[in-house]
Amino acid sequence: MNRAVVNLVLATTLASLVVAHARPMDDEGYVFQKDTDRVVGMLKRRQVHLGKLDETGEFYEDRTQEPLWFPELAFSGARRRKFTPEMRARIPLLNAPTKDEEEVFEFRSQRLIPGALSREGLFVPNVGGKIIYFRDYKFGPTARRIYNLPGSFVQGKTDGRGRN
Repeated sequence: MNRAVVNLVLATTLASLVVAHARPMDDEGYVFQKDTDRVVGMLKRRQVHLGKLDETGEFYEDRTQEPLWFPELAFSGARRRKFTPEMRARIPLLNAPTKDEEEVFEFRSQRLIPGALSREGLFVPNVGGKIIYFRDYKFGPTARRIYNLPGSFVQGKTDGRGRN
Protein backbone atom coordinates (compact mmCIF):
# COMPACT_ATOMS: atom_id res chain seq x y z
CA MET A 1 0.00 0.00 0.00
CA ASN A 2 1.47 3.36 -0.90
CA ARG A 3 2.20 6.00 1.73
CA ALA A 4 -0.50 8.43 0.51
CA VAL A 5 -3.18 5.77 0.93
CA VAL A 6 -1.94 4.90 4.42
CA ASN A 7 -1.92 8.59 5.37
CA LEU A 8 -5.41 9.00 3.93
CA VAL A 9 -6.70 6.06 5.96
CA LEU A 10 -5.10 7.44 9.13
CA ALA A 11 -6.44 10.96 8.53
CA THR A 12 -9.93 9.65 7.78
CA THR A 13 -9.87 7.51 10.91
CA LEU A 14 -8.83 10.45 13.06
CA ALA A 15 -11.45 12.67 11.46
CA SER A 16 -14.13 10.11 12.21
CA LEU A 17 -13.28 10.20 15.90
CA VAL A 18 -14.05 13.87 16.51
CA VAL A 19 -15.92 14.97 19.63
CA ALA A 20 -17.11 18.13 21.38
CA HIS A 21 -16.36 17.82 25.07
CA ALA A 22 -14.28 15.71 27.38
CA ARG A 23 -16.18 12.84 28.96
CA PRO A 24 -15.33 10.36 31.66
CA MET A 25 -13.29 7.40 30.50
CA ASP A 26 -15.35 4.68 28.82
CA ASP A 27 -14.95 0.92 29.24
CA GLU A 28 -12.15 0.81 26.67
CA GLY A 29 -10.06 3.53 28.34
CA TYR A 30 -10.80 6.34 25.87
CA VAL A 31 -11.63 9.92 26.80
CA PHE A 32 -12.85 12.73 24.60
CA GLN A 33 -10.63 15.72 24.08
CA LYS A 34 -11.96 18.95 22.55
CA ASP A 35 -9.98 20.57 19.72
CA THR A 36 -11.44 23.62 18.00
CA ASP A 37 -8.10 24.87 16.67
CA ARG A 38 -7.45 22.34 13.92
CA VAL A 39 -8.22 23.04 10.29
CA VAL A 40 -10.79 20.71 8.76
CA GLY A 41 -12.40 20.34 5.36
CA MET A 42 -16.10 20.20 4.53
CA LEU A 43 -17.39 18.97 1.19
CA LYS A 44 -19.90 21.41 -0.36
CA ARG A 45 -21.03 21.47 -3.98
CA ARG A 46 -18.13 19.31 -5.24
CA GLN A 47 -15.59 21.49 -3.47
CA VAL A 48 -13.65 21.22 -0.21
CA HIS A 49 -14.03 24.30 1.96
CA LEU A 50 -11.43 24.77 4.69
CA GLY A 51 -12.27 26.07 8.14
CA LYS A 52 -12.80 25.08 11.76
CA LEU A 53 -15.55 23.63 13.92
CA ASP A 54 -16.73 25.46 17.01
CA GLU A 55 -17.69 23.72 20.26
CA THR A 56 -21.22 23.10 18.98
CA GLY A 57 -20.02 21.31 15.83
CA GLU A 58 -20.83 24.23 13.55
CA PHE A 59 -18.43 24.66 10.62
CA TYR A 60 -16.94 28.12 10.04
CA GLU A 61 -15.29 28.52 6.67
CA ASP A 62 -11.98 30.35 6.35
CA ARG A 63 -12.93 32.79 3.61
CA THR A 64 -9.27 33.65 3.00
CA GLN A 65 -8.80 30.15 1.52
CA GLU A 66 -10.13 29.37 -1.95
CA PRO A 67 -12.26 26.19 -2.07
CA LEU A 68 -10.54 23.18 -3.62
CA TRP A 69 -12.10 20.79 -6.12
CA PHE A 70 -12.80 17.33 -4.74
CA PRO A 71 -11.31 15.06 -7.45
CA GLU A 72 -13.86 12.25 -7.06
CA LEU A 73 -16.73 14.67 -7.76
CA ALA A 74 -15.11 17.41 -9.85
CA PHE A 75 -15.96 17.89 -13.49
CA SER A 76 -13.38 16.25 -15.73
CA GLY A 77 -12.35 19.62 -17.18
CA ALA A 78 -11.96 21.39 -13.85
CA ARG A 79 -8.68 23.30 -13.84
CA ARG A 80 -8.87 24.66 -10.32
CA ARG A 81 -6.71 23.46 -7.44
CA LYS A 82 -7.68 20.01 -6.23
CA PHE A 83 -7.86 18.49 -2.77
CA THR A 84 -4.94 16.07 -3.18
CA PRO A 85 -4.13 12.90 -1.22
CA GLU A 86 -1.27 14.82 0.42
CA MET A 87 -3.75 17.43 1.68
CA ARG A 88 -6.08 14.69 2.91
CA ALA A 89 -3.27 13.32 5.04
CA ARG A 90 -3.02 16.68 6.86
CA ILE A 91 -6.60 18.00 6.75
CA PRO A 92 -9.48 15.75 7.80
CA LEU A 93 -12.42 15.85 5.40
CA LEU A 94 -15.26 15.47 7.87
CA ASN A 95 -18.29 14.81 5.70
CA ALA A 96 -16.80 12.58 3.00
CA PRO A 97 -18.58 9.25 3.34
CA THR A 98 -16.41 6.17 3.74
CA LYS A 99 -19.01 4.19 1.75
CA ASP A 100 -22.27 4.92 -0.11
CA GLU A 101 -24.91 6.30 2.27
CA GLU A 102 -22.63 5.89 5.29
CA GLU A 103 -24.63 5.92 8.53
CA VAL A 104 -23.31 8.63 10.88
CA PHE A 105 -24.37 10.90 13.71
CA GLU A 106 -24.55 14.67 13.47
CA PHE A 107 -23.80 16.63 16.65
CA ARG A 108 -26.28 19.36 17.59
CA SER A 109 -26.78 20.88 21.06
CA GLN A 110 -25.14 17.97 22.93
CA ARG A 111 -27.38 15.53 21.06
CA LEU A 112 -26.59 13.06 18.28
CA ILE A 113 -28.95 12.90 15.32
CA PRO A 114 -28.79 9.65 13.32
CA GLY A 115 -28.59 9.91 9.55
CA ALA A 116 -26.48 9.18 6.52
CA LEU A 117 -23.93 11.01 4.40
CA SER A 118 -24.63 11.09 0.68
CA ARG A 119 -21.85 10.69 -1.87
CA GLU A 120 -21.74 14.50 -2.09
CA GLY A 121 -21.29 14.85 1.69
CA LEU A 122 -24.83 15.95 2.52
CA PHE A 123 -26.20 14.81 5.86
CA VAL A 124 -29.68 13.30 5.56
CA PRO A 125 -31.33 12.65 8.94
CA ASN A 126 -33.14 9.35 9.50
CA VAL A 127 -36.87 10.09 9.70
CA GLY A 128 -38.02 8.74 13.05
CA GLY A 129 -34.43 7.91 14.07
CA LYS A 130 -33.66 7.89 17.78
CA ILE A 131 -31.81 11.02 18.90
CA ILE A 132 -29.49 10.35 21.82
CA TYR A 133 -27.52 12.53 24.19
CA PHE A 134 -23.84 12.79 23.42
CA ARG A 135 -23.01 11.62 26.95
CA ASP A 136 -24.69 8.29 26.10
CA TYR A 137 -22.57 7.66 23.00
CA LYS A 138 -20.21 4.69 23.32
CA PHE A 139 -17.02 4.90 21.32
CA GLY A 140 -15.65 1.72 19.80
CA PRO A 141 -14.36 0.16 16.60
CA THR A 142 -17.89 -0.61 15.37
CA ALA A 143 -19.59 2.55 16.66
CA ARG A 144 -21.34 4.85 14.22
CA ARG A 145 -19.01 7.79 13.63
CA ILE A 146 -19.83 11.37 14.56
CA TYR A 147 -18.72 13.46 11.63
CA ASN A 148 -18.92 17.04 12.94
CA LEU A 149 -17.61 17.12 16.50
CA PRO A 150 -14.43 19.06 17.25
CA GLY A 151 -11.87 16.91 19.02
CA SER A 152 -10.82 13.30 19.20
CA PHE A 153 -10.93 10.18 21.28
CA VAL A 154 -7.67 9.59 23.12
CA GLN A 155 -6.58 6.75 25.30
CA GLY A 156 -5.58 7.87 28.74
CA LYS A 157 -6.38 8.60 32.33
CA THR A 158 -9.00 11.00 33.61
CA ASP A 159 -9.38 12.87 36.86
CA GLY A 160 -12.95 11.57 37.33
CA ARG A 161 -14.50 14.71 35.89
CA GLY A 162 -13.79 13.82 32.28
CA ARG A 163 -10.43 15.58 32.10
CA ASN A 164 -7.10 13.90 31.52
